[in-house]
Amino acid sequence: MERLNGASYKGMIDYGARNLVKNCDTINQLNVFPVPDGDTGTNMSMTLANSARELEKLSGVTAGKIAAVGTQIEAPAGAQVIDAQGRLVTPGCVDAHCHIGLDNEAMGWEGKDYNEMADPVTPHMRAIDSIYPQDEAFGTAIQGGVTTACTGPGSANVVGGTFAAIKLVGNRVDNMIVKHPAAMKCAFGENPKRVYGQGSTFTVKFKR
Repeated sequence: MERLNGASYKGMIDYGARNLVKNCDTINQLNVFPVPDGDTGTNMSMTLANSARELEKLSGVTAGKIAAVGTQIEAPAGAQVIDAQGRLVTPGCVDAHCHIGLDNEAMGWEGKDYNEMADPVTPHMRAIDSIYPQDEAFGTAIQGGVTTACTGPGSANVVGGTFAAIKLVGNRVDNMIVKHPAAMKCAFGENPKRVYGQGSTFTVKFKR
């Protein structure tokens, strides 16, 4: 294969998903280490099938994105062509868990919006309400190859609120969102105990 475009990649995922479904039982029977749980094939097929469905939603969407990579490409008129000769080209990395944009590097306490230490259960708090697109951390992350991140509340609360999957480029949160909500933050152990437990050094004030 001399080049891989979006259609080819989608075809590969579709083919793999269909074959996993077809051979799901065989793979389940092969799964004997470390314990014979017998569901590896099922889990793999569900994961790839979901990927295929998500790619189907994106069919035809190429604006602002790399449409094809290869040694010989017939680019349509008006397309931007980047000569990558002699360069190392890799996919953008995804940070699956962080607080980027909520813990603003260039600010003091007023920029630290990743924990609301007023109640141990705050499921209504949302990352998208405190992400600061001008946070210097975005540029630093991009320079390191990270282009997408799942960012959200910290672990001070037992239930901290919802995460959002975002692209790290943009001037408005609305235009950066890949998926919201992406996850609910739950934390047990040291941090909630440190904030709300015996011997806590934090003063939590409540209004009644």
